[in-house]
Parts: sequence; structure tokens; C-alpha cells
Amino acid sequence: MAKDILIIDLAGHRAMAGVFSIGRADAVHCFKAPAGVDEKEALAFLVSEIRLSGYDLRQFAKCALGLASSAVSSRVLDVPFEDKKKIDEVISFEAGEFFLNAPDELIFSSVPLAGGKAIAAAVEKKAVAGHLRMLNEVGLEPVWIGASIFSRHRFLNELHMSESTVALFDGEVLTVCKAGKPCFFKEIKGAEDIAISLAALSADGVEVDEFFAPEGAASLIKDAYGIEPKIISPESVEFAGVKSMALEFAAGLKDAVNFRTSEFADTRDMEAAKRGMRLGLALMAAIAVVWGVFSYLRHETYRASFFRSEDAIKASYSTIFPEDKKIADATLQLEAKLKKLKEEKKVVGRAGNVSRSLAELARRDKKGIRLFSVSIDTDRITAKGEAGSFEEANEYKDLIEKAGRLKDVTLSNVKAGVRGPVTFTITASLSDAG
Repeated sequence: MAKDILIIDLAGHRAMAGVFSIGRADAVHCFKAPAGVDEKEALAFLVSEIRLSGYDLRQFAKCALGLASSAVSSRVLDVPFEDKKKIDEVISFEAGEFFLNAPDELIFSSVPLAGGKAIAAAVEKKAVAGHLRMLNEVGLEPVWIGASIFSRHRFLNELHMSESTVALFDGEVLTVCKAGKPCFFKEIKGAEDIAISLAALSADGVEVDEFFAPEGAASLIKDAYGIEPKIISPESVEFAGVKSMALEFAAGLKDAVNFRTSEFADTRDMEAAKRGMRLGLALMAAIAVVWGVFSYLRHETYRASFFRSEDAIKASYSTIFPEDKKIADATLQLEAKLKKLKEEKKVVGRAGNVSRSLAELARRDKKGIRLFSVSIDTDRITAKGEAGSFEEANEYKDLIEKAGRLKDVTLSNVKAGVRGPVTFTITASLSDAG
């Protein structure tokens, strides 16, 4: 039931009410007050019937009120735009030219019409205040106060949507739409009213292509206009007022006449939004505090963890490199040591390859070249050995050069040994390929 809306329409020969599901125009329940009673009695009767049907008035999601046409003054204006907000501004600014009452005594609204026209509607503020009090007394708070006559085009389009000009006379109100847009509303008292209304439409260049009316009202159309309307059932238009307002609700009240504005504006949604905003800000503040505490704790945790890690690195570094007595930054010093070790690993790896190569070259010599030692630093290699003669030592140097693993090969320190063979020293640079 919380999803239902209640619409009360005080217009017409008798007041009516309807319970509708939000967004739908087919009523769940409809109610009629007795004819000939005043608005307060009619409202009391409708509320009683609604409660007897099992509804709790507090459970309706929304409530709307349609005022009687007699409470609303209206004028048809030529306007250069179709936007309702702009039309409302024009009406409120030029109200003195349109209505008898002073502007500060009235609430204004409008309905954009087809053909560059609009209906300017006004109701006295004291009438709006009185109706609000009347509904409050029975436990209702309307979110929308309008007049069902200005929503009848919604009902007509639901009945028969057409690109042509169509009219509906339901026995009380004459509604005309052109290509789906409203162009005329009039409460009808008799055949003369219909004739005058159609003459006014014709003067504005609007000719009705199709009429719809229940059987009882069709004779008035025939007498006034001379054509046979398409007959519709009386039941289909019995609750046209409340159904029109339900359709207006479903359309979002975009172009609806609404007198619940200015000092009578419904502020409950705004207050709820403000409460929601305040709650949101409070939650954001709470989250900010929690996040601040979390960030501080996380920082302190990281800080403590960092110092523990740094102490562990210092202890490990001292164990691995006991010769380093001064440790300013263990991490940086460890990185430097690792870099140096990587370079030494490269050198050692290349030294092994070169040593094997020199030994292989020595074995190729028939007389034999014997190497005593091979040493290597970053980019130089030094090999010491002995040969049978100076010539053989020089030939060994040439073999090394031809092998291509070393460059800048030099032979030095060639000396005759005690036992005959000569000793020598060969130095060379490591080639890029080595």
C-alpha cells in the first residue's frame, strides 16, 4: 500500500477520489461523494469510504488534490515559447494585466498549448491555504494541488492518440488535442457552451476531425456541431478527472498546473534531502576520522617495520663484511657491495675462459709451453711461463694474437733460465668477445 497514491478531485457535479499505483492510470479503487454536498462534506465522505476499504491514510506514498474549476481563473495567451518555466515567469510578471486580483494575492501556473498559445491559470492564496487546512484536518498532506480540467488531454490521448485534431466531451468538460498536444479546455454547461467553444476554435483555425462522447452527451455535440460523435461507454469517462491527474502524475507533472508553489510549496522532499545530506556529511566526517586513525596507525606500523628491517640489514651486513666497521647506510653499502661482487663475478668467469684458452694454445706447441700462472684484473691479463727458446716464446705470443680472444698482446721479461729454457711474461687486454 505504501506504493499507492491517492487523488481527490473536487471538480464536477460531485467530488471523486481514486487510489492508483504509482506510474499507472488504472485505478485500484474509485470513490464518489454524494451530489449536491459542499467540499468539506464531500471530503469527509470520501475519506470515510477510503478508510472503510481498508486503507490507512498515512500509508499513501503521495496525495494530490484537484480544485473545482470555479476556484481557478484562466486566460489563453499568445506566447513565443513552449517552455512552461518561461511561461510561468511571464504570467507572474504580467499578472496585473491578466487577472482582477492583485498579483500578491494569487498563485500562478500555466499549461503550454499547441499553436504558440498557453493557458495562464491563477488561484487565490487564501483558497489554497483553506484547502490545505481542510486536508490536514483529515490527515492528508497533498504534494500537488492542481485542477483536473487542465490534465484532461492526458485522458484523451490515452483514449485515442492521433496526429489529427480530436475532441472529447465527457458530459462536463470539452477537451481538444491537436497531434497529441492540448489546445482547448472548457467546462460545458449546455449546447450553447459547446457551440461557442467550437466557434472560438474555428476562429483560431482549429477544426475538429473526430469527436468522442458517451451516449448521453453525444446529442449535445450533434445539436451544436451537426456531426455524430463516436460513442464511448459512460463508465469509461465516469472518473475522467482523477484518471487525468493520475496520468499527469505518471508523466512526472512536467507541464501540469501546480498551485503548491511559492509559500505553499511542499518542502518535505527538500527536508528529507537535507537530512540525508546532513547524515551523509556526518558519515563522511566519521569516515575521515577513521581513515585518519587508520593512516596514522599504518604509518606508525610501517615506520616500526622499517626500523626493524634496517636493524636486521645492519646486523646481516656486519656478519658478512666484518671488515667494514663504519656503517652509515647498510642498504646503500650492501647495494654497492653487490654491484662490486657482480663485476668480480664477471671478471672471474671471463678469467676462467681465458685461462683455458691459453692452456689449450700452450698444448698445441710441440716443444711445449708451460704456464706458471695466469692472473686477471678488470681489463688486463698477465700470464707467466717458460719456453725452450726466445723464438718459441715469441711464436706462442703470435698464437695468442691469432686466437682473437685477447688484444694488445705483448711479450716481456724473456730471460734464460738456469736449466736452459727461457721464462717469459705475456700481458694482454681482454677483448669484447672474451
